[in-house]
Amino acid sequence: MENKRVLIGMSGGVDSSVAALLLKEQGYEVIGTTLELFAGSSCCNTNTYLDAKNVCNSMGVPHFIYNYKEEFKNHVIDDFINCYANCKTPNPCIECNKYMKFGYMYEKAKELGCNYIATGHYAKTEYSKEYGRWVLKKSNAGKKDQSYVLWNIPKDLVEHILFPLADFGNKEQIREIARKNNLKVANKPDSEDICFIPDGNYKKFLEINSDLKPKNGNIVNAKGEILGKHTGLYNYTIGQRKGLGISNSVPLFVLGFNKEKNEVIVGEEKELYKKEFIVEDVNLILFDEITEPLKVNTKTRYSAKEYASTIYPMEDNKIKVVFDEPQRAITPGQSAVFYINDIVVRRRKNSLNKIPEFLYKMLLNEYEEKDVNKIVEELYANRPTTFRVNTYKTDVNSVKDKLNNLNVKYKEVEWNKTAFIVEDLNTIKELDIYKNGEIYVQSLSSMIPAIVVDPKEGENILDMAAAPGGKTTQMANLSNNKAMITACEKNKIRADRLRYNLEKQGASRVTVMLKDARKLDNFFSFDKILLDAPCSRKRNPKFKQ
Repeated sequence: MENKRVLIGMSGGVDSSVAALLLKEQGYEVIGTTLELFAGSSCCNTNTYLDAKNVCNSMGVPHFIYNYKEEFKNHVIDDFINCYANCKTPNPCIECNKYMKFGYMYEKAKELGCNYIATGHYAKTEYSKEYGRWVLKKSNAGKKDQSYVLWNIPKDLVEHILFPLADFGNKEQIREIARKNNLKVANKPDSEDICFIPDGNYKKFLEINSDLKPKNGNIVNAKGEILGKHTGLYNYTIGQRKGLGISNSVPLFVLGFNKEKNEVIVGEEKELYKKEFIVEDVNLILFDEITEPLKVNTKTRYSAKEYASTIYPMEDNKIKVVFDEPQRAITPGQSAVFYINDIVVRRRKNSLNKIPEFLYKMLLNEYEEKDVNKIVEELYANRPTTFRVNTYKTDVNSVKDKLNNLNVKYKEVEWNKTAFIVEDLNTIKELDIYKNGEIYVQSLSSMIPAIVVDPKEGENILDMAAAPGGKTTQMANLSNNKAMITACEKNKIRADRLRYNLEKQGASRVTVMLKDARKLDNFFSFDKILLDAPCSRKRNPKFKQ
C-alpha cells in the first residue's frame, strides 16, 4: 500500500495553507511543520507560528515547529554575506530551498515516516515518459512560477516532492479557496522581502551582521578614468543606475567591480549587454552530465524572461552559456536556470532513453557521444530478425562445421561459447540436430544487439540482444551470482535464479527480470553483466516455408 504521509512546510501564509488543504482533500496524511530559521524574520515570528498552527488545527492536522537557526545561518546568511563581500548579488531563497526546505525538512520528513514533502511553491513535478524520470517543471502560474528558485533541488528528491498549487493560474484562485474553507489567512498579504531582512534594508543588515562597513573608493569607467566616489562595493549591483552621484551627458550604469582596487566600474547601457558567460556550481536536474552543446532557454534572474541559448560543457563542473542575442546585466551571484520547453533541465534528450544509463556512460568511455548515439540509432533502424542457436546437447564445433558446409552465416557469442547468432533459418531447420532437439533456437526478433559490459575493465561488446523499450529486461551477472541475488533482494527486484550450466566452461549465471530497467544502475559494481531480453522466445518455432 502506498505511503501517502506528507510533511508540508507551513509559513502561515495563504499559499502553504491552501496547499495543505488540497493535500488533505486528495487523501494524503498531512503533517504540518514550520521551521524556525531566524528570529524576527517575516517567516519566523510569533504570528507566523500561530497562523500556521491555527490553520492546521482547523483541518485536524498535526503541526510541529523545528529550530534550524544555526543551520540557516551557516548555509543561507553566511552565503548571503560572503556574496556581497565578493561583489556578487545573491538570491538567498535558492540557498534556503536547497538546504532548509528540501534538505533538513526532508530529513525530518523521513524521521516522521513521510514518503513526501510539500510546499506552497508554484512549480510542478511529474514523471516524464519522454525522459524516463521525474522532472521539475514550470507551473501554470505564469509570472508567479517559482521553478527558477528550485533549480538546485537534489534530483533524487524530485519524485518525493508535491506542489499542490502547480495547476493554478493566479493567486486570487488560491485566496478564493481559502475563503470558501474559512481559512483566516485568506487575505493575508504576501511577503515579498528577503525573509530575514523584513525592512528591505540589506545594507544595514550587512553592516550589523558582518565585517562589511562603508569604505569609500573610486567610480571609474572602462578606461580607468575617475568619475566619482562610492561608499562601499556592497552598496552597488550590476545594472544599477540610481544613486551613483555622477553627472554625465548620457546615463551611466554599474558594469562591474575591481575588488583589489576598491573600484566600481561604470559605463553606458549598451556596455551592459553580453552574449556569453560561465556558470559554476552546476546542478543538472534533467541531465547526468552534458558532453556536447545543447540548445536551451536560459533565465538569469527570477523576474527576467528566458532567452534562447546554447550551453557548452567545461571542466570542473562549469558550463559556458552563449545566448543567441546579447542580454542585459548578467550578474555574478544570480542563478542561470536552463529550460527545455517548460522543464528545468536535467537530462539530455538523446539515445540514453533507449538503453540503461550506466551502459550508455560506459560506451562514452570508448566513443564520442555523437558516435554512441549513431550506433544505437542505426541498430534500432536496421535491426534484423535474428535467432540464437543454443547447442547445449551437442558439440558446438560440429554444428559450426555443418553450418559452414551449408554456407550459413553466423556470429559467435563471446560470452557464451555454446551459442551463436544466425539470420537465415531456412537451412537450420533441416538439420537433424535441430529436429532431434539437440539444439534449440531462441527468437530474437525486434531486438537490438545487447551489451556485455565489464565495468572494471571498461569493455563494451555489442552482442546478443536487448529489447528496445520493452516492458521487461533480462540481466545476467556472469561472475558473482551470490552478490547478484543479494542485490536483487535488497532492491526488491524479481530474480529468477535460472542457472545455465555450461559444463564445458564450468560457468553459470543468475538471470534477473526487470520491469524497470533504470534499476540496472544498482548493479554497476559487478564484474560483468549481460543485458538481454526475454521477449519473443520460443524453442524450435515452426517457420513458414
